[in-house]
Amino acid sequence: MQRDIATDTAPEFPLRVAAVDIGSNAIRFTAAEFLDASRHVELEHQRVPVRLGHSAFLTGRLEPDKIAAAVEALASFRRHVDTLGIREHRVVATSAVRESSNGGELADRVRREAGFRLETITGSEEARLVWLAVRDRFPLDGPWMLVDLGGGSLEVSLVTESGIEWSESHTMGTVRLLDDLGGPDPDPAELNRLIEEYVGTLRPSRLDDTGFRGLIATGGNIEALAEL
Repeated sequence: MQRDIATDTAPEFPLRVAAVDIGSNAIRFTAAEFLDASRHVELEHQRVPVRLGHSAFLTGRLEPDKIAAAVEALASFRRHVDTLGIREHRVVATSAVRESSNGGELADRVRREAGFRLETITGSEEARLVWLAVRDRFPLDGPWMLVDLGGGSLEVSLVTESGIEWSESHTMGTVRLLDDLGGPDPDPAELNRLIEEYVGTLRPSRLDDTGFRGLIATGGNIEALAEL
């Protein structure tokens, strides 16, 4: 019997789980088997570049072809969930679906055609999930600044081992910036203007009043930069 991770009670091990992240630039699927609460083995990982944010951030709506591509990807993930014997799963969507006026249409089609309950999460919930992942891999010995750069939003949080002290969500991200620039080869003056606009958005934040040990950055684009 498959159950939704968000509503599950205490698990029994070994436990096979899956997570789907419907982002602004891509949809990611990860399946894993937990041997106990602290040990797991990744079974599968896939990334499908659907790019929902390109239309959502420009027009406020998800394009029909993007919705169809997302549903197709999720239907494929459902087949993997069934084949792998996944017992619990969670499917979340972030800023592109959150900001679109027709995100409910995507959720309805995903439920009907892929058999998943799509959960559109807030920026605060994004920050909480990222904190949980970082805490599992990194000793948060004192306050750290956690920055999660997505396609459509930037989550900035002050975190410790015990929780999130405060968190901010900014409507900026790599897909949104690329759309604002009109392509990969922008006019230098326009690029400088947008950089100033983005930096100006962050200046009024609580960063200047906070002491922290260092900065931890996460997200697909951060991973790409780290590989350069």
